[in-house]
Amino acid sequence: MKAREVMTKRIFAKCGIIVSFALVVFIWVLMPLDEASAETRTWKGSNHITKFEAIPTLITPGHFIGVFERQGESLFDNGEKTKTILRGTVDLNMDIGEGSFQGYSFVTYEDGSITITKVEGAMKLPPGESLPLSEGKGTYIKGTGRFQGIQGTMSFKSKQIKPYGGEHKGDAVIEGTSTYTLPAK
Repeated sequence: MKAREVMTKRIFAKCGIIVSFALVVFIWVLMPLDEASAETRTWKGSNHITKFEAIPTLITPGHFIGVFERQGESLFDNGEKTKTILRGTVDLNMDIGEGSFQGYSFVTYEDGSITITKVEGAMKLPPGESLPLSEGKGTYIKGTGRFQGIQGTMSFKSKQIKPYGGEHKGDAVIEGTSTYTLPAK
């Protein structure tokens, strides 16, 4: 009887080792290994208005909606420089110093790769100030080149440092954080 128990234990032990080995092989071979870990990058930049058209809403004297384009440059924490274009719409009420915006950010990298982000946010004119602060977020919707298949989000804060009008083009400084994943190669 003892010999049979010992034999049974050995069989179960061997089966356990075989099952464990099979499980490791199954996970290694069949589970997707193409998920890359998320990368987080911070960046700083500047931009200015290159196109702007506003239409009053007639709700109040200072309330208008508009279409805009901003162009500029950014520098990422890894030293990479980019060209940026932001195209969107704005709904701004100067009477209360608040508004919202939405649009698309196109970032072109030195190697020609591009990321496109759908962005939205709010603008506010701080009390006693004459130029707005903005804060927003975005979701990556497309990438080309090395950013093909990008997924992720970004957030940013911006401060306009010059007014829009005459020789000034609404220059702004911006800081942001991008977190994204790319498919494994």
